This record gives sequence, C-alpha cells and structure tokens, in this order.
Amino acid sequence: MTSSWRKRVSDYSGAQLRITYGLSEFCEGNAWECPACGFLHFPPTVYVEIDGFGTTGELILSSLFPFSQVQLFLRYRTGDIFRRRDKCLMYDDWGYSFLGRKDFCPSVVGEAGEPAWISPLSVAEVLDTLDLGDHADHRDLHLKVQARNLTNRVFEISKLSESDAIVKVSGSATEEQRSLAKDELLRNLGVAAGALPRADLHFDFVRRDEIANPFLY
Repeated sequence: MTSSWRKRVSDYSGAQLRITYGLSEFCEGNAWECPACGFLHFPPTVYVEIDGFGTTGELILSSLFPFSQVQLFLRYRTGDIFRRRDKCLMYDDWGYSFLGRKDFCPSVVGEAGEPAWISPLSVAEVLDTLDLGDHADHRDLHLKVQARNLTNRVFEISKLSESDAIVKVSGSATEEQRSLAKDELLRNLGVAAGALPRADLHFDFVRRDEIANPFLY
C-alpha cells in the first residue's frame, strides 16, 4: 500500500494502520512497524542479513536459540527485497523496509557498479504521489476499492539489459512529467546521484492493451 493510499484509508476509516511482514513457514521471523521510526523491526528470535549491494538486497533470516531447537532455519532466503534503514533511536535497532518480491523487482546496474532494485511498490508510490497515468476518480474510496475500478490503473516493469529498464504506464504524460517521474523514482529507490545515467531508466506511457504483465495501483 502506498503512503497516499494509506492516508486515504486512515482518513476514511478513522483507523491507524500498521504494516507487518511475515512468513507462514517462519513465524518467529515476523516483523512489525515501529511507531517511532516508521520502519519494520525484526524480533530478537532471528538473525537478519541483507544479501546484495550495500543496504539493499534479498532478506535472509536465521532462527536463533531456543527456537532453532524446534525448527532450524539457517540463512533462509525469503525471496523478498528489503532495504536496511538507520537505527531506531527508541529501540536501538535497525529499521527495514520491504520493496517487493525478488522475481518482480528487476535490478539495473549503473556506471558506479551500484545496482538499483526497481520494485512495483516504488513505482506505484511515485505514480500515486505524482498522480500520473490513466485512472478512475478515487475521491470515493468505497468505489475505488472495487476491482472494476482498480483495473484502470496499471503498469509493468521490464528489464531490457543489465543497465537498462523500462516502466510502462497506462495513460499519457508530458516530457516534463516523465522526467519528474524518473527522478522521483530514483530518489525513492535510494540511488545515488549520477549512479544511473538518464538513458538507463525509461518511463513510457502507453495504451492499456500494450501492457502484457500489469500491476495494479
């Protein structure tokens, strides 16, 4: 759920939403959203690793004593891409944010050798924030959450080469909006300035029937 949709749901329902992360096969590895830092914290029952470049990559979990005596998980690959954030001042623990499933997050490598995982959640966050693409009027939340309205906003991510990817969005946009969407996505991905040349990440606004493997947003 994007931050803007989260706000809409909270405003509509009056409820305070909290994000959790869990694995059905590894219940002691569930993480909860911290009210102080806003990121996910894993319990002391697991050892957390990030297999990737720097602070972003695939989440790897290992069970710790005494839970390892019941069911041992040793460097279990979750298949999920996470980013490690700063340490939380309240709990003195690392914060983590979920980016998406590894199979759905193509990575591109820039000139500095730094990969960027392009996740559907990051793309949806940018498109929803900038309000780009062809979409239904979402002022009425009750109507918006119905599937027939959600299908009006779709996009797909395709990896063209090791350093080239394209994001196709249903609808239209000006060149300025395309540039703004790309810059905002790079910022959302945490990519250092200059790490990816402008030509390596493309935003293309097309007809909906030109999108073969759509994500809804």
